[in-house]
Amino acid sequence: MADPSAQEQQPPAEAAEVPEVAAKPQDGPQEPAPAEQEPEPQQEQQQNAAAAPAAEGAATPAAQEDPAPQQQEQQQEKPSEPQPAYPQPPPEGAAPNGAPSAAAAAAGAPKRTAEQAGLGGGADEDARPSKSLRLDGFDPAVRAKLTALVDGRVLTAADVEGSTSDTLLKLDPASGLELLDALAAAGLAGAADGPARRAMVVVTVARFAQRVKPQMDPVVKAKLEALYTTGGGPVKPGDLDERCIERLREIAPTTAAAVLDTFANKK
Repeated sequence: MADPSAQEQQPPAEAAEVPEVAAKPQDGPQEPAPAEQEPEPQQEQQQNAAAAPAAEGAATPAAQEDPAPQQQEQQQEKPSEPQPAYPQPPPEGAAPNGAPSAAAAAAGAPKRTAEQAGLGGGADEDARPSKSLRLDGFDPAVRAKLTALVDGRVLTAADVEGSTSDTLLKLDPASGLELLDALAAAGLAGAADGPARRAMVVVTVARFAQRVKPQMDPVVKAKLEALYTTGGGPVKPGDLDERCIERLREIAPTTAAAVLDTFANKK
């Protein structure tokens, strides 16, 4: 048997000794090292990153339902084009205020014939035959020549109506034939249009009337001479001046005769 005292005197083995560093963790709970802990700001960033997709998913339907506000914001952000400080002149050939130019309007207007425009070779548009004219009271020779000129398109019905017809009735047959010759030689076919042709007719008739005074109607002349008869006639020499006699030649024979009858009935 071994000696108990010998066992107590033996020193403890070196292998049984526990280093202090290894034994310290068993003394109590230790806190984790600071390097291993994740800092709080990083945790908040991770939480925010995890919550961001959910927030985007919740906001996506609302944005899809009403894209108008986004479009309006984009239009507002779009820079506007610079405006000129002064109004720019219209392009060459264009009318002001955006109206079409005269050349464009003329190009789009319907075409008219020369006859519709009154430019049918200078001839008047009146092509009525001589049968449409009232030739009562004309001398047969004057009536025949007038009919031939109208039917031959040298004169028109409008040329001889109105003042021309009245002048022909006041003239003697020889002077009436001369007036028709003057109208035929007046170059009416070269007139630009109807109004210009009528003006040429009026001028030709007026010039001829100044040169040739119309003759007094035989009935009117007889009544006038009766007023001056000896025996106490109502009209004395000097009562009717030359102007009155001229007017009796110019007005219609029936009117002149009625005027002279009024003087004859005066007491």
